[in-house]
Amino acid sequence: MEGTPPRGFAPFSRIAPVLEPWTPIYACEDGDILRLGTFIRRPLCNNRGLVHGGVVSTLADIAMGVSLVMARRRHFPDQASPLTTSLAVDYIAGGTLGLWLEVVPRIVHAGRASGVVDAIVTVGDEVVARAAATFRLRAESTLRPDDRTAVSVTPAG
Repeated sequence: MEGTPPRGFAPFSRIAPVLEPWTPIYACEDGDILRLGTFIRRPLCNNRGLVHGGVVSTLADIAMGVSLVMARRRHFPDQASPLTTSLAVDYIAGGTLGLWLEVVPRIVHAGRASGVVDAIVTVGDEVVARAAATFRLRAESTLRPDDRTAVSVTPAG
């Protein structure tokens, strides 16, 4: 049922227990944003066989937060961790088993202490959701070791 991810996508590795049951998840660095994608599989679906809204919102939240960190690197040398303070998702359509789901973030504001990012979530060529989030940025040095996340995109072989 699962195919090959689109060109440029490689396995996404992140220390986040919530994502472990949903793997594999793929990532593609695209300038200052990180696109995330996965094939819709049964564990990602609701009882109707559609991708669950919680999966959509979680993947959007992660893609938007990581993209904010990537965008800030150009302007601010500090390492900051984004903490989601507001997340809104508008669900437009559903995605079914076997199809490719992708989150494409857009940086709206990347400041020193906060950021605003939105995203479009697609399944195939269809927009299935729109998301928007506000993040508070916290210095890495103030985080406990368990709060720190590692982002790693392994190039496709």
